[in-house]
Amino acid sequence: MAFLLYAVLRLLAFGIPFVVIYWLGGGLWLSLGLAALIGVMLSYLLLHRLRSRALEQFGARVHARDAGAPGADDEDMHAEDAVIDRAGQADEPGQPSRDR
Repeated sequence: MAFLLYAVLRLLAFGIPFVVIYWLGGGLWLSLGLAALIGVMLSYLLLHRLRSRALEQFGARVHARDAGAPGADDEDMHAEDAVIDRAGQADEPGQPSRDR
């Protein structure tokens, strides 16, 4: 949840200055450039704690996935193994497999 909130606030930190500068008569490129600089500065100064919390949550999810948490990939792997085992049992002994 912290990552989503951080992303939304980053977009607002860019979008609001862009709209204001463009509305005040800045050209497209000037508005984009200044809004990007302002957004980075606001994010760096005001969103430090939220960014740290978002990265901790993201890191925990990656660590849990890498630690062997069950997922869809494991289910797919087991299903494929079962199909291969059934196909191997259906072949007659000594005969090459017809799957090739």
